Amino acid sequence: MARLFLLNHPDAEPGYHKRTIGSVNNLSWNATISHWRKFIQRDGMYLDNGTPKSSSLCFWGEYEPYSQATIIRKTKPKAIHTDLRPVQLLASMPPKALNTDPYIYGCFRNICCRRRAKYQKGDILIFGTFQSGTIFEFDTVIVVKEIISCHRIPANDQYRLASIDPLINPPFDFVDGVVYSPEEKYYSFIPCLPQCDFKKAANLGFAKPFLDTNALFGQKAKHGSYGWSLENIPMNNTQDMKRYWKSIVKAVEEAGFKEGILVDKIGNEKIF
Repeated sequence: MARLFLLNHPDAEPGYHKRTIGSVNNLSWNATISHWRKFIQRDGMYLDNGTPKSSSLCFWGEYEPYSQATIIRKTKPKAIHTDLRPVQLLASMPPKALNTDPYIYGCFRNICCRRRAKYQKGDILIFGTFQSGTIFEFDTVIVVKEIISCHRIPANDQYRLASIDPLINPPFDFVDGVVYSPEEKYYSFIPCLPQCDFKKAANLGFAKPFLDTNALFGQKAKHGSYGWSLENIPMNNTQDMKRYWKSIVKAVEEAGFKEGILVDKIGNEKIF
């Protein structure tokens, strides 16, 4: 039976040299000791009462290579990121560059490393940050479609350059997520705000949706080598899966977000 994984990742924004409202920061590839979360604006598609619609989307996500950040607030999110550039257009990758994972641009993918359990088809991977042992803020949901060998990705592919090559010891496999279609009950998505511009962004706080793991699963997170996590929660039957999925979507709606089912590709890579 499928399982649920709550996977912890850092939630700090990048540091900005220019901090006055309206100022622009050009961020090169992140080569610090920790991953960043950026508040990003990019075209894509979202669900509006079950109907897919195209729009500009704002969402919390990761893109470690170049982006342009416009300062919009004094508090989080301090900036909104645009102009996410393909790695092929950048200078050579800097030493100790960090990789982008999960990767959500044109597809939903996650490198299969640093995990005790082996993922399988139908597993639900939820990426976010534990604010306590039970409160989990999340920004990405990936439903596992299949496990694919990294060796299938061409050397000059945007996904390989941004997500696989920066790793010191690249893994053999990555998760390819289920992309939304009317036939899919469970699908990959990001919580997002459609039709959002800089002016709207400046007036909103964009608190992430959250799950109370004690109330939902009767479990608290465990602290390990890579921070807090709550992994391998079994969904013993279809009722469990429906109940958990309903709770995830409800958390997104209660936070004022929509389900972003597609974010435009970066570059001209082929998504298979």
